[in-house]
Amino acid sequence: MGWGLLLKYGLGFVKKFWPYILIALLLVSIYFYWQHLTSTIESQAATIALQKDTIKALQQKVETCETNFAGVKGSLDAQNAALADLKELSALNKSQWEALYGRINKENAVLNAQLQGILKDPKPQTCEAAIKYLRDARREYVK
Repeated sequence: MGWGLLLKYGLGFVKKFWPYILIALLLVSIYFYWQHLTSTIESQAATIALQKDTIKALQQKVETCETNFAGVKGSLDAQNAALADLKELSALNKSQWEALYGRINKENAVLNAQLQGILKDPKPQTCEAAIKYLRDARREYVK
């Protein structure tokens, strides 16, 4: 019977003061909703501040990267210019080596022809002929 009595007086209280109870519940709901919105706004403000700091740090990193990129690009341009110079020098050296190789081949051909001529010359058969041959050739080998 305890519950019945509580229910009887409780319903009577609610019937009598229901508009006030409704207003109180509405005010409490508005207060908690307001607290929720305030908390959300504060957390979003903190997130925005953190993101601003992150953006500043990232912008500094971007500036550093751009500076480093400019330095690397300058170094690459200098190396490319040096490689172009080296290519020109290599082409010049190649042409000089080819010219030298051609001259050496011509000189070699001339010397081979002279050597073949010397080898085809008659050889002295006697000692007196060898001495005469060396005396005659002495003028060609004077230093």
